[in-house]
Amino acid sequence: METARGFYFNRKDKVFYTRPIISSDKVFLKDGFKLLSLRSRFNRFLSFLKGLTEEQLTFYTEVDNTNHVAWGILEVTGGVSKPAGIGRFVRVKDEPETAEVGLTIVDVYQKNGLGTLLLAILNMESLRCGIKKLRYHVVESNFGMRKLLEPLDYVVKLTDQGVMIVETPVFGNFQDLPQQAKGKKIEETWKEVTFNMERK
Repeated sequence: METARGFYFNRKDKVFYTRPIISSDKVFLKDGFKLLSLRSRFNRFLSFLKGLTEEQLTFYTEVDNTNHVAWGILEVTGGVSKPAGIGRFVRVKDEPETAEVGLTIVDVYQKNGLGTLLLAILNMESLRCGIKKLRYHVVESNFGMRKLLEPLDYVVKLTDQGVMIVETPVFGNFQDLPQQAKGKKIEETWKEVTFNMERK
């Protein structure tokens, strides 16, 4: 059964709906993957995958919402649902207060603030799950992701073969965001997410 924690939001002239991923979302993941450019596939999976296996689809959609949390975004303008993005974190087994994050936005929807919104959602979900630190594997040439994380006081822990291991703290709420995020779109988005998730 679909959780009631999802919410609608607008970006430019489009209507979107975001909610936790459920097991029946495999078809949306398949369709969304087909819409990714080769560059976007590499940025997310660190390889030029041709498709997702059934094992991967199971892992990505059958989550426990505690150690593995995932949210998806659909464009629902005109009543037709189209996959737009997905964000997730998986708790690190030997570091229970740390989780590794994966974030993907379909190319046509990039630069619309969807990545910022998913990061805000994952931050709030991290608080619920007792996560204090988020870890990302970022391709050095993925300047979009680096720009997304820049206002969050990210720290580069290691760079290996063109991949940066980046960590950010989990923030208590939008008021705790670093000074460089204040008064900018990121703060407005985090307020929007906080309002929608706390009123459920």
